[in-house]
Amino acid sequence: IYAEDHVMAATRANKSSVQTPKVLQLSLQEAQNHAVESNRSLKNASLAVQEAYAQRWQTIASMLPQVDGSYAYSNYCGYSATLSMGSMEVPVSMPNVGALGVTASLGLNGQGIVGALLNNIAIDMKKISLEQSESELRGNVMSSYVRHCYQHSAQCHPQFASFHYDNTLFCPFP
Repeated sequence: IYAEDHVMAATRANKSSVQTPKVLQLSLQEAQNHAVESNRSLKNASLAVQEAYAQRWQTIASMLPQVDGSYAYSNYCGYSATLSMGSMEVPVSMPNVGALGVTASLGLNGQGIVGALLNNIAIDMKKISLEQSESELRGNVMSSYVRHCYQHSAQCHPQFASFHYDNTLFCPFP
């Protein structure tokens, strides 16, 4: 019952706050720009281009020189020991000991070079795909825009039934 009360209250609140939808009046260029900015497929394609750039840098980074270093130190605080072997005793001193290790490597190889070149090709392909998708979207918006304006003008305003469209078209009919 408690959940039903909240649903009923939310329904009443929504009914009282229902607003009439806004009507957008956009030029063709504004409509195309709005479609491009709002299109999730184009946003994903843009992210794919950025991802391809990141992959290229990752490949390049793997070919850069790499240096690893290590240092170890043991301090026995002047401790000494004696080894006994039967009747023979051998004193063993335990001096402080340090070790330094450095390793350098160069990951430049044919596989890395080819990988970097393939990443460049992938970037170009993703850019072309993005541009092609945006061009198609703009064309679809233009077709819809022109069709809407023409249909509306032919139905409601026969005197405007034949007019020319270009990229600066402003449809006066909502």
